[in-house]
Amino acid sequence: MQFKSKTFIILILLMNTWGIIFANNLQVSNVIRTGQDVEENTILIDFDIRWENSWRTDNLNNDGITNWDAVWIFIKYQKENDGK
Repeated sequence: MQFKSKTFIILILLMNTWGIIFANNLQVSNVIRTGQDVEENTILIDFDIRWENSWRTDNLNNDGITNWDAVWIFIKYQKENDGK
């Protein structure tokens, strides 16, 4: 019985992640620094992002609910060496 319950849990987890498996070919383009806040030590960056097999539901049932997939983007930058 223990084996069957573990197999069932693994099967459910795989079924829930199936949509994640198909998102691929992430492309980031048109990267532009649009601003900088020296006091807050932040910069603003604009860019376009796209990937294959993305999805979106545009209120198909007129219930006011719209869903879409997403991706997390992390940007790491380093200040230029000022010669010190």
